[in-house]
Amino acid sequence: MRYDVSVIGLFILDILGRPVSTIPERGNVEFIEEIRLTVAGTAGGTVVDTAKLGLKSLAVGAVGTDEKGDFVLATLAKFGIDISAMQRLPGVPTSATILNVRPNGERPALHVRGASDHFDVPPAMYSQVFDAAIVHLGGTGLLRKLDGDASRALLARRVALDPPSSSLPKQPKLSLIVADGLSALAVERHAAPLVKELLPRLDGWLLAPLCVVEQGRVAIGDEIGLALGAQISVVFIGERPGLSSPDSLGAYITWAPRPGRTDAERNCISNIRAEGLSYAQAAGQLVYYLTEARNRQLTGVALKEESHTLKEG
Repeated sequence: MRYDVSVIGLFILDILGRPVSTIPERGNVEFIEEIRLTVAGTAGGTVVDTAKLGLKSLAVGAVGTDEKGDFVLATLAKFGIDISAMQRLPGVPTSATILNVRPNGERPALHVRGASDHFDVPPAMYSQVFDAAIVHLGGTGLLRKLDGDASRALLARRVALDPPSSSLPKQPKLSLIVADGLSALAVERHAAPLVKELLPRLDGWLLAPLCVVEQGRVAIGDEIGLALGAQISVVFIGERPGLSSPDSLGAYITWAPRPGRTDAERNCISNIRAEGLSYAQAAGQLVYYLTEARNRQLTGVALKEESHTLKEG
C-alpha cells in the first residue's frame, strides 16, 4: 500500500497561552510566559504523532485559504506528512481554537468551527485516501458535512475494498505499544527511531494499530494485545533511570498476550540508546524473537537467544 496510515477528519490550529489566571478587563494587558501555535484536532494531532513514529502518513482534511491554513499545511509538511489530499476551501476560515491554559491545567476554549464543517471526501479521492494499511477517522460530531450516515458510508466503502477474510493471507497479528513507563525521556528519544528501523523488517506480519499509552507499564501490552486479537505484543517502554543512563528504552515481547501473564513468560531487550544497544541491533533482536516466538508459539524463559549473531543494518 502507498501509506502506512491515512488520517481523515478534523484539523485545527490551536493557539495556546499559558499560564492564564485572569482575562484582563477592557483594554488592559496581562503578561504570560508562553504563546504557542500547534496543529491539533483528532485528525491533525493524530497524523503528526504517526509521522513522528516513522509511519508513512497521509493527511486528509480541509483548511481555509488564510494564513492559519498556510501554517497548518507547512507544519504537516515539515513532519514529512503527505498533504496532497488536504483541501483548501475559499471563503471559510481554517478551524482554530484559542486555549487559555490555567495554572491548574484547565483549558477553557474559544473555537471557530471553520473549514472542517465543510469538509467531505469525494469519491474521486477514494483510491488515494484508502490506499493505507490503517484508516483513521477523527472528529466525529465536529464534521457537519461528514457526520452520521456520511461517516458510516465512508468507512463502509473502505471495508468493502478489502477482500473477504477467507482469502486473506494467514499472517500472525503483531501489536506494537509505546508506553512512557519510568522514563518518558527514553520514549521521546528512542521509540520513533526504533519503530522506524523495525517496520521494514516485519515482512509476514499483520500489524494491529500502534498504541501509545501515558503512564503505562509492561502489563498494559497484555490487555491491549488481547483486545486487538494479537498473537504477540511488543511493549516499548522507558526503563528505570540510572546514574549513567537516564534515557534507556526497553522492549518486552509476549506471545499470546492476556491479563495474568508473568515476567517469566516474556522476553526483554534492554538498554536501547545511543550509548548502548543501537536501533539496528535492537530491531535485529526483535525480529529474531518474533520469528522464534511464531515458530515455537511461546516467549519467556523457554525462548532464549541461542547462537544468534546480530548484524547492524
